[in-house]
Amino acid sequence: GLINVKEYENKTQPFIPDSDGCLAFDGREVLSGTDPLVCGDDVLPLPNAGPNQAVTLNDYVFLNGVASADPLGETITAYTWLQAAGPAPMVINDPSLPTPAFDATWPGVYTFSLNVEVWNARSNPPSYVVITVNP
Repeated sequence: GLINVKEYENKTQPFIPDSDGCLAFDGREVLSGTDPLVCGDDVLPLPNAGPNQAVTLNDYVFLNGVASADPLGETITAYTWLQAAGPAPMVINDPSLPTPAFDATWPGVYTFSLNVEVWNARSNPPSYVVITVNP
């Protein structure tokens, strides 16, 4: 296909998903006009973990990554939410959803990170949101 021709012209291997080791699929780099052999010029999706929130103990809290976007206009294909900090572990109901939720079962300040992917291109760095659980 066209991507393979462009990869050949750019002296990359069509069967190697990421020649430069910098997160973006070679075909995506070729189509965006960046060099698949140069690390640092990758066009990566932009995660957006939403605004910080203050909630009350035992609230059901929704995280919101729907404002995440791709500079090339592609659809986000994967979301990955993780708890990055906090005084107690919170169980995210489905960390692969754009809007997962958790029960705020312990007071404190919690930080959650969001990474998104398009094709094999993963956002870097992640986006963070702070959730304050008040007693």
